[in-house]
Amino acid sequence: MLKEFAVAMALVAAVPAFAQSNDQTVVAERGDQKLTVAGLRGALAVLDPEARQKLLADPVALAGFARDRVIGEAILDEAKSVKFDQKPEIKARLDEARDSALVTNYLASLTQADPKWPSAAEVDAAYEANKSHMQLPAQYHLADIAIVLPPGATAAQDAEALHRAQDARRKATQPNADFVAVASGLTELTGPAKGHGDIGWLREDALQPPVHAAVAKLAQGGVSEPIRTTDSYHVVKLLGTRPAGPAPEDDVRAQLVQAMRQQRAQALSRSYIEGLLKKQPVVVNDAVLAGAAK
Repeated sequence: MLKEFAVAMALVAAVPAFAQSNDQTVVAERGDQKLTVAGLRGALAVLDPEARQKLLADPVALAGFARDRVIGEAILDEAKSVKFDQKPEIKARLDEARDSALVTNYLASLTQADPKWPSAAEVDAAYEANKSHMQLPAQYHLADIAIVLPPGATAAQDAEALHRAQDARRKATQPNADFVAVASGLTELTGPAKGHGDIGWLREDALQPPVHAAVAKLAQGGVSEPIRTTDSYHVVKLLGTRPAGPAPEDDVRAQLVQAMRQQRAQALSRSYIEGLLKKQPVVVNDAVLAGAAK
C-alpha cells in the first residue's frame, strides 16, 4: 500500500552498541579490511553535526555508513597498491582538493555564527516570510486492513485474498465495530501498521495510486471496498483529512534554523573575504591571463 521502508535486522546487528564495545572492537569487516569502534567514531566526528545525529538515530543508516567505510577503505588500499595516487594528474587533483578543504574549513572557523542565533522571534519571522514555499500536499489519517498476497499469486490465491478482504470489511463495518481492533487481528503488514491498524497521517503522494483514488472518494469515517495493489488487498478507513497548505512551523523549525545558519555563515564568509580585498585587492593582468588560459 505504501512506499514503505522495511527495517533489515541483519544490518542493524552489524553495528554493535558503542557502550558495549572497546575502541578496538570490530564494527564491520571484509576480509582483512576491518572497521573498529575507534575508526567509526573518528569517521563520525568529521561529519556535520546534524548528519551525525541522523546516523546515530538510525541503526540501518549507521550500518550502511559502516559498510561504505569498509568498502571505501578497500578501494583506497587497492588504488594505493598500484600507485594510482602518484600519477601526476591525480596527485594534482588530490592537492587541489586538500587545499580547497583546508580553505573552506579555515574560513568556517573564522566566521562561526552565534550558536544562540536565531532567536525564536527571528525563526517565527522567517517562517512567515517563507511559508508560501513550504507547502505540503493533502494528508490522510488512515487505518488499514491488509491481506498480503504471496509472490506470484495464482488466480485462486488472489480470489481467496479478495474474499478475506471482503469478509474483513464486513466485520469492520458492522454497527459499533472497532475498525482498528479488527485490523489488529487481521493485518499482515510489517512495520508501523503491525498490531494496531492505525497507520497515522500519510501524505497523498505517499499512497499508491489505487489507494489514493479510493481514499479521495471517502467521507470522514468511511471505509473503502477492497483495494488491489501490487502485492496486497487493502481495506482502509479514513479517520481524518488535512488539506494541502503550509507545513506547520514546528514541523520545519529545525530545517529553517539550519538554513538560516547556513545563510548567516555564507554572509560572514563573504564579509571576511571583502575585508581582505579592502586591505589588499587582487590585481589581474588580463593580457597574460588570456594567453595562460589557452
